[in-house]
Amino acid sequence: MSVGGVGGGAADMSGLMSVLQQGLQKSTDLSKNMISIGVENSIIGDKMAIAQEIIDVYA
Repeated sequence: MSVGGVGGGAADMSGLMSVLQQGLQKSTDLSKNMISIGVENSIIGDKMAIAQEIIDVYA
């Protein structure tokens, strides 16, 4: 195998690693977004429960 072939293989591996890292970062970002949505929905649920309690008291 020539030296150029080895260098080309290393460049291909480097490119694949870069794509993998980008994929992992996007996966991490998506997970953070899902957690944020879950927390937001929990807060909304709590506020709705409080509103319902107020309505029940004055109904």
